[in-house]
Amino acid sequence: MDENHLTTEDLDNISALQAKKDAETHYTERPKSQRVLAWICIGIMLLGIFFYCYWQITPLT
Repeated sequence: MDENHLTTEDLDNISALQAKKDAETHYTERPKSQRVLAWICIGIMLLGIFFYCYWQITPLT
């Protein structure tokens, strides 16, 4: 098949093969350590926001 003279049917076949290849690509999960660290960072940020708000509303005596 000469690449300079591809028909629309050839292009459709190539496109379908590429779509099939892309559909077969599987999601690779992140390591558990990264997910745990992400949750710890989210928790630290939420605690920081909570304590910052608490500090703002607490009257100085």
